[in-house]
Amino acid sequence: MKRTLLLVTALLLSGLAVHAQTAITVNSSDIVGAGYTILIAEDTVNTYTKGTAGANKTWIYTGLAQHKISTSTFTSPAGLAGASAFPTANLAFTSDDPDKDSSSFFLLKTSAVLTFLGIANIENNGDTITTSFILDFLTFPSNMGTSFNSSYTGLAYKDTLNIDPDNTGPHPTIDSIKIIRSTSMISEIDAWGTLTTPLGSFEVLRQNTNETIVDSLFMKTNGTWKEISPEFAAFPNVDSVSTYITYSIDWWSNDPAVGFPLVSFNYDNGTGDNIGPVEWLKANPTIGIYENIANNELVVYPNPSSGEFTIQYKPENSSATVSVYDNLGRLVIQESLKGHTGLNLSDATGGIYLVRIEDGDRVLTKKILVK
Repeated sequence: MKRTLLLVTALLLSGLAVHAQTAITVNSSDIVGAGYTILIAEDTVNTYTKGTAGANKTWIYTGLAQHKISTSTFTSPAGLAGASAFPTANLAFTSDDPDKDSSSFFLLKTSAVLTFLGIANIENNGDTITTSFILDFLTFPSNMGTSFNSSYTGLAYKDTLNIDPDNTGPHPTIDSIKIIRSTSMISEIDAWGTLTTPLGSFEVLRQNTNETIVDSLFMKTNGTWKEISPEFAAFPNVDSVSTYITYSIDWWSNDPAVGFPLVSFNYDNGTGDNIGPVEWLKANPTIGIYENIANNELVVYPNPSSGEFTIQYKPENSSATVSVYDNLGRLVIQESLKGHTGLNLSDATGGIYLVRIEDGDRVLTKKILVK
């Protein structure tokens, strides 16, 4: 009898352990919205491998280095240059990355999907050029095995030339050129487990994406559009059709303090090693201007909660202000804080809120979830 009881107990404990190690689910509410600022670091030197697909994986990327850093700010599209070209957009972001700092990126975020709509670029002469690339980026809810296909064909580039490549030769004057881009993307959540970065350890889903881009180059001569090669003899290395295939990996968490891919990179489909830089989340997203977050000095619990939270802030003898913002950046509560303070959001709508502590020049933040 004793042996039987021990066996039953062992089986129960084993079942509980397996049950505890289940894949998370990522929903639309787990993704940042308007008002948030993201600090993204890049490791441009070291080599990392994506690892294998499957369940209960472990990825250790604690050696990620910061060779470049940039800030992306998520806002409402209203007021941004080029916003009128994307009337369905309800979210946009800009970046201080030199490669992106004159561009605005427009998205549609719903409870079912996060869709990339396109880009608006401000040219040196002040003109705004908009380009549509309508592709689904992530669907909700996302969990292990979630997959989708997305595709789009549209005008990627157009310019007026009015040049004669061979002067009085047989080739006609080229009035204009344009690039028609066809993009198809296959996405799958192919792994789940624990990812550790310099920011900490997180339960994650891994999104594996295969994107194929086909650019077709056309020229307009005598009022007619046609493929640019081989008639465009002045540029012998220009192909009428160019194809690019990229493989990429993104790790997503449903941790209320994250809301953005923890690590992202393109990879070699043969080796699994990164191609180009590895982007990683340097710190938790914040409302407004980015400030470093000292997690060991600010604790908010229980999280999630039905609305009643306790804030523990060190040093306890300092004078500080606590502010709570909703997912749209609107102020919900603001009051003085010393040591332990209670927050009551019982009457608030369920969702993610941002707790911001201001103590002189110091700013600390935490995301909380009201059920």
